[in-house]
Amino acid sequence: MRAFILLLAVVCHGWAGEESLGEFGTFRTLEFDRLSNRNLSRHGALALKMPGVVWVHGESTHFIYHFEQGFLCPQFAMTAELFYRNIKADLGIGEDSQEGKARIYVFLGTNSWNEFACSAKLEKWTGAFQNGNELFVSGRANQNFELTASFPHEITHLIVNRFIGDVPLWLNEGIAEYEGRRQRAFFLRRHGKANARFVVPNRSVSRQQFIPLAELTTMADYPADESRVRIFYAEAELLVRYLVLQSGSREKFLEFVKLQAQGLAFVTALQKVYGDKFRDLVAFEKAFADYAALETKPD
Repeated sequence: MRAFILLLAVVCHGWAGEESLGEFGTFRTLEFDRLSNRNLSRHGALALKMPGVVWVHGESTHFIYHFEQGFLCPQFAMTAELFYRNIKADLGIGEDSQEGKARIYVFLGTNSWNEFACSAKLEKWTGAFQNGNELFVSGRANQNFELTASFPHEITHLIVNRFIGDVPLWLNEGIAEYEGRRQRAFFLRRHGKANARFVVPNRSVSRQQFIPLAELTTMADYPADESRVRIFYAEAELLVRYLVLQSGSREKFLEFVKLQAQGLAFVTALQKVYGDKFRDLVAFEKAFADYAALETKPD
């Protein structure tokens, strides 16, 4: 995408202006009091009041941004809009349950992020934070966010919250991991890396590591043991991928997700959508555990 490359040299230093994002509309740098929505959450106010941090504000079609000064603002805005469009289409969701724009705070480097994470009392391993219609991320000034899995992961959280609503922890993280890896592989291929499968390798969870579904699907918080956090993310993503494979269509998987958002238990939603394939949870769990343990998995 030629326009994307041209924008790489544009850095926000507080100037007011408008930059074309091609098919994704425009990015405008604005003073805070000219933003379309100036209402801040507690975490947003905490970020913008951080001493020694200068913020540059702006808007694109679907997002309001607060950038720590020195960031490549149009580049980031184009990438955010690109992932927003692609992930939404990939999940097959369209109806918007909220009015207004989502809000993204972008920290430059690790120092300000670590200060914010400490003040916000985030887990020490957390590299980004989504809260409702807000997203807090950090990155390098010249970082190419197209080629990371973490940024589409976080954009997916915003999309799920905005279009579907509150879903169980495993499903929220599983969908985000699934889309993050899919989008990274897509853009690696787009940038001429045909061996994206090796750059974004298949995951597996051994029988010894496997978290029983009765536990995984009812977790209200992340595992206390950091080594189990990695397994939690991997198994959640594998479970989402397995459900997508078994559904045969995005519409069927989306039906399952919406049932979970309505408060139905995992086993109830599973029986309603996948009851023709699995007679009960025991049969499903056995088949899924076999799939999760595979080193090479079908697409």
